[in-house]
Amino acid sequence: MTDAVRCCIPYLILDYFGKTMSSHVVSKDIEASLKNAGPVAKLEVVLQELCHGKPDNTDDFTWLSYVHKGFSLCDSLSHSLSSLPQDKVELENCANQLWNTSVVLKSKGTVEPTVYAKLRYISFQVVGFVYESSSDVKYLKKQIVMGLKTARAWMECKDYGPADRVLSSLKQTVQQLHCIVGQKDRSGSPLCYKEDKTVRQDLDKDTLWVYCLELELRVAQGKHAEALSAATTAKELVVKVPTECHSVSMLCYNAGVDSYQSQQWEQAVAWLRESYSVTKQGENKDCSSQARTLRLLATCYMEWRCADWAELALNAVSLANQEHPHCAGLFVHLKLLLTSQAEGNAVLHALRSLLQHPDCNLEVCLSTLSLLKKHQSCESAFELREKFLEKQGTGPDSGLLWVMLQDLLLCSDHLEHASTFATEAITAHNTGQRFDDTTKKQLHVLFWGRAAQYCEGGKYTEAIAWYRYSLSLYTSTTGSEPNLGKLHRNLATCYLHTEHLDKAKQSAGMAEVCEPSHPHTHFLVYKVALKSGDTQTAMDSLRKLTQCVARSGQQDEEGIICLAAHKALEYDQVDVAVPALEAVVSQNSSDVHTITALRCLCRLLLDKVGDGRADMKVLLVHIRTGYNKLLVHKETTKTLSSEDVEREVIWFMKLSWNLALQSKDDAFCMKELFNLCSQFLSLCPLDAACYSRNQNCQLMSCAACLQLVRGSEDKNSTQNLLEEVLQHVEEYRMAERRANNSAWSQSPVKSSASSELFLLLFEFEALSKLHDPRAESVLERALTLPHPEPKLFHTLAALAVDGQAKNAQLGMRALKVAIRLQLQADKPDFVKCSIDVRQLIALALNGREEEALTYFRETVDVIETRAQGEYPDTEVLWLMTKSWNHGLQYFNCGKTREAELWCSMSMKLLKYTTSRASYEDQMVSVYGEMMTRLEQEQSDRGSRLEE
Repeated sequence: MTDAVRCCIPYLILDYFGKTMSSHVVSKDIEASLKNAGPVAKLEVVLQELCHGKPDNTDDFTWLSYVHKGFSLCDSLSHSLSSLPQDKVELENCANQLWNTSVVLKSKGTVEPTVYAKLRYISFQVVGFVYESSSDVKYLKKQIVMGLKTARAWMECKDYGPADRVLSSLKQTVQQLHCIVGQKDRSGSPLCYKEDKTVRQDLDKDTLWVYCLELELRVAQGKHAEALSAATTAKELVVKVPTECHSVSMLCYNAGVDSYQSQQWEQAVAWLRESYSVTKQGENKDCSSQARTLRLLATCYMEWRCADWAELALNAVSLANQEHPHCAGLFVHLKLLLTSQAEGNAVLHALRSLLQHPDCNLEVCLSTLSLLKKHQSCESAFELREKFLEKQGTGPDSGLLWVMLQDLLLCSDHLEHASTFATEAITAHNTGQRFDDTTKKQLHVLFWGRAAQYCEGGKYTEAIAWYRYSLSLYTSTTGSEPNLGKLHRNLATCYLHTEHLDKAKQSAGMAEVCEPSHPHTHFLVYKVALKSGDTQTAMDSLRKLTQCVARSGQQDEEGIICLAAHKALEYDQVDVAVPALEAVVSQNSSDVHTITALRCLCRLLLDKVGDGRADMKVLLVHIRTGYNKLLVHKETTKTLSSEDVEREVIWFMKLSWNLALQSKDDAFCMKELFNLCSQFLSLCPLDAACYSRNQNCQLMSCAACLQLVRGSEDKNSTQNLLEEVLQHVEEYRMAERRANNSAWSQSPVKSSASSELFLLLFEFEALSKLHDPRAESVLERALTLPHPEPKLFHTLAALAVDGQAKNAQLGMRALKVAIRLQLQADKPDFVKCSIDVRQLIALALNGREEEALTYFRETVDVIETRAQGEYPDTEVLWLMTKSWNHGLQYFNCGKTREAELWCSMSMKLLKYTTSRASYEDQMVSVYGEMMTRLEQEQSDRGSRLEE
């Protein structure tokens, strides 16, 4: 160290601790002064700074920077550095003070483990530097002690690099000690200690601890081979230091435990064997420690499964039990026998030995039962069940022993043992040893689980037995519990399967007492009533069931109504199935379930409608519900695929069509069904078949509406129906236009001639009865039809003069068209023509006598010139009589001239009737009298004119 630096150090220290200035400023001054100083001088300053301890401010980075600087400086110390003796004294004092300071800081918990390790490392390195050339045993032992603790500090931080360097330094120190002791032996004069034996013992102990440190370090580093080598050396040294035998054994044992926990079985076996071997070398053998090591060794053999593992494990655990009989050893022995599948007597003997051990408590029994369950060994447990129960005590977990024994027996193939033990448990519970709620709950779970397995296998009688075991755990004072109600339901279900209907009814009644508002309770009562044929009870329970589901609002419970409907169909109870299906439709939120229920409901009601036991209107309501559901589903949800929707739509459409055709006596239902059929078709993709069906539905709806009109006396109802007819006609036309604009239409779509005629007739009748002037335009359209038939106009005329229409003028016009078309034919049908003539004349006689007389003349002309005897005689007679009577009315009124016109028309027709002889004399006489009076009147009129 230079003189300048030597003089500067005291000044710096005084400046740092004597002046009142910030640590930040002082540290800067110190850093500036140390730039030109050597490593020893720098280290001395840093040590003095660190020896004052860490400031209260835990965020003081300056102090931590000194720690890091000291750590780096001490690594740079080497034998090549020279220093004065007084400097080494100062360094030693600082190192000792820093060592003590680190202990204080650690006890306060104000430094992290890494900082603590660095502080110790600095002290250790400085002391080593100070005594690097010393041959004093005392100072070398001091180095060993400090080195062991420093290495331990680094290992606690899991920083094994510095620990390795410390270990290397320790080995050199130990070697140096051995050289000194050897030199003493050769010279024959003691160097430090007066008693040579004490020196050697201390040296052997220090050497042993260095190798123990190496063992721990190599284990921590995962260097198994090096760790075993260190263990071998330590074991050799234990002979010289037998007092440390237990410590070395524990190090090997801990290494074995670590290997066992990391499932490195081979390494664990090696360490445990070393531990046991070291233990045997000790003066005072610890039998319990040896037994513990052997037990773990046996366990490792079982896990490792090496060659002859069973024999090795058995030897280890047997030796352990000989050394120190313990519950754990007996347990390992039992586990080994079970794992190696030893014979039953050996297992039974091992289990008895374990249970008879005075330290065997409840916890050991529970672990033993878990082990027996894992290896499916229940025979021994059943035989020694009383021994197990003796260990239950009175603690909170005492009932768990009953539960685990019952569980073990249930998991075996000998279920008669389980049944026997269940009976014993129930007897114990009911005769004084009351189980707590937790134990009862767990036993219920076991009993129900076994019963459920029997139910799944169809063994309902056995299931009843286990459910009754569960029921026996309840007392008469037990209140209404949900599980008790469920238990009664399960029993009732099993009784149903075994055809014990009375017991099923009783259990269902008990369930209803326990849970009167539970849907499954009413469903069970419903099933029992169905199977018993009690329709009224079934209907009542179904009503309660639907009310419970409606109140709960749980979608999960909606399915139970579907099951109720299914059960009614299964037992062929149609009267019950119908309301059940109606409940599904009204309460189920699933479109799939609702549509399926509607289809079933419609099928059932079809038979009832056919037998007269149900009204068609009820079926009509359900079909309309089906349409609404399918419409909403198509517009919103997508539960069904488009193919499924189309299939359902077609099914309902066909049903509506067929029912409409069967409703001949109920025009209202016919109309509604045809309307529904058309609505269903609107949900289908538009194609030729769909178009044709829709047109037919519109026509049939028009016909049904008009049929209702003819039987209705209510004006408002009649008007609404007629307007509905016109609406259907318009929809027909619109559908036709849509079809012409569709992609599938390759050519213009044209309705058939018959469809056009029906559409025209329906429109004409509706307009006529509404007294709508557009009826004439319909007649005009009829005239423009290609090849119109007289029958069409005959029908139009009949519709025009119908009681509700009363349009005589329109009717007469239609009749004249019909007569003209008849006469225009190459071979007129005079029979049909005569009918139209009669209607025309009858209409004309009501206020249009001149027209009527003209029609008479034209008719007579047809009869005379064209009929040639083919005109019906009855019609001729009607014309003759009608004109004669009309003339007589005029004659009786004194209108002789008008009378002569009509009567002369009758006289002309007289010669064309076959009944001429019957009328001729009288008619001639009256006609002669009429002519006489006519001449007289003309004469009198002439005389008056002359005057």
